[in-house]
Amino acid sequence: MKVSIEYIVIGREKKYPDVAGEVFVPDEWSNEKIKEWFEDRHHNIGGKGVKVVKIEKA
Repeated sequence: MKVSIEYIVIGREKKYPDVAGEVFVPDEWSNEKIKEWFEDRHHNIGGKGVKVVKIEKA
């Protein structure tokens, strides 16, 4: 399934979150699983990682 993920880079908060517009994940994954996977996958961005704000199914 294709999802759109809004996230903020920890330590570099700004007015609007960044968006990963076309992320493909297994259909059976819950939003919590997607959030955990995305945050773990990007744990080194900016030295502190990212925090997922919103997930939308595309």
